[in-house]
Amino acid sequence: MKILVVDAFDSSPGGRKQFKDFFEGVKYAFESETKHSETHSASGSTQYDVERLSQLHKYVYAYERNEFTDPSAIGRFDKIDCIFIDGDHRLLPWGQRTRPLLLLIKAAFFTNKAVFAAGAGMQFACFV
Repeated sequence: MKILVVDAFDSSPGGRKQFKDFFEGVKYAFESETKHSETHSASGSTQYDVERLSQLHKYVYAYERNEFTDPSAIGRFDKIDCIFIDGDHRLLPWGQRTRPLLLLIKAAFFTNKAVFAAGAGMQFACFV
């Protein structure tokens, strides 16, 4: 199973601690599920791709404005089984810097990917 974990916190010590706590919670949930499961995943062990907000363009393809046009982003997005998002609540979904996150959530909804959104992630999901 491949999980994308989006870190939309700033690089301050407080932001780093908030993301660390969030990521630890995500890992704990999947580790405890694996320990208690009688069946094993067909895709093998759980893999985590942790990406900062500035690196989300690797998973986003949007040709409308000719802004995210790397075709390999489609393949990377397709390989993700679920997405976990948390971030600073002060982020705005209509900002240029946060556009990749908005497009990622939109693509996840259109393709029925599982998304867990907390903090800014939930605000972005509501905006979609």
